[in-house]
Amino acid sequence: MILKLILLIGLGIIVYKMLGGTFPPLRKIEKEKKSDDFSKNISPTNSCVVCGTYVTESDAIIYKGKTYCSKECLDKGV
Repeated sequence: MILKLILLIGLGIIVYKMLGGTFPPLRKIEKEKKSDDFSKNISPTNSCVVCGTYVTESDAIIYKGKTYCSKECLDKGV
């Protein structure tokens, strides 16, 4: 009786695998945190030497290694 049950279960597993079925993994796979995606979209900022306003590197005016937020601050700082 027990032998028939073991053979039936084994046959069921073989048929399940042949039809493309998969068994769920025993360990849980941790998903990546969503905060990683957010941190990739933040652009670096620098503060203006004259007024202290923070500007992104793409919007900043960099002159002689110093960061300025606008043309007016550049004229004041030079």
